[in-house]
Amino acid sequence: MKYCPKCGAKLRDDAAFCSECGEPLGASEATHKADPLATAKKTPISLILGIVSVVCLFIPGLNSFCPVTAVIGIGFGIKESKEGGSKTGLVISILALVFAIISFALALLFSFGPIVLSMAIAFFVTLEENVNEFGVYF
Repeated sequence: MKYCPKCGAKLRDDAAFCSECGEPLGASEATHKADPLATAKKTPISLILGIVSVVCLFIPGLNSFCPVTAVIGIGFGIKESKEGGSKTGLVISILALVFAIISFALALLFSFGPIVLSMAIAFFVTLEENVNEFGVYF
């Protein structure tokens, strides 16, 4: 299959002119290059997964999927960077995973922090009440 060097339209092998734009095809201009869609620059999967991970952080009910999509995005990002692709998706996926870990840690702190603090205070108050005048715990 032959393609027009000007517009990229598919042409018959024996065509002298492009049927789309009318470009003349000389013997030296006739190209048998690959399909333009196959050679087009693709959006990295890691970039898409990184953006999805960041968006999931802010949507209640979906934020538990953020670490999963971020880890998958990191995997694709490593693969894409080894193949010479962009590292943007890898960086965004790593940042999404870090933010997910921080947000989960803060959620645990604010959810269970007061309970743990009150339990620690009760323990030390009870411990202090069980000390006799000689400083011995009983």
